[in-house]
Amino acid sequence: DMRLPTVAESFRIPATPGLSDFLVGQAKIEDVVRKLDSYNLNILPAGNIPPDPTGLLEAEQLEHLFNAFRNIYDYVIVDLPPVTAVPDASILSKHIDGFLLALRNRQTRHRYVEEMLRQLKLTESKIIGFTIVGGEPVREFLRQSQIPQQAEQGIAVPDLLRAEDCPAHLLQGDADLLRVDRGIQGE
Repeated sequence: DMRLPTVAESFRIPATPGLSDFLVGQAKIEDVVRKLDSYNLNILPAGNIPPDPTGLLEAEQLEHLFNAFRNIYDYVIVDLPPVTAVPDASILSKHIDGFLLALRNRQTRHRYVEEMLRQLKLTESKIIGFTIVGGEPVREFLRQSQIPQQAEQGIAVPDLLRAEDCPAHLLQGDADLLRVDRGIQGE
């Protein structure tokens, strides 16, 4: 998220130079990727907040960067601003294998989830799941829902949770993951 970057602060690493600096040619990739041995993780912070983040995301260098990362890393996780607020997710969807959508407990509205899913469907994006942050654990929702009891064991509910099953009052949990392997994309 080059508009309101938080990853560098969360991991207590320097925010600059970062992705934006690399994309405008002010830094080399080896200067912007931070290695965190304690987490077995490499992080590319957002860098200096650019005047036009959307324009930078359309840069050809970004495609080369994603291709390089696919050859180096097992997983590349991209922190993006809210899907419905800016076009970043739509622009980057061609580089992203699947979206894990973060929803805030008791704040994310059903209509927002519907709009988010509609926008991602337009770009033929794959939704791999939701992470629900804040509030009661998802297990409590599962205890009170129609989802079968066995789903509670692993919190994985493929084919059981569809877009229309996601009103805000269902989205509760402390960063538990509801997996959606199928069910959203084709509907």
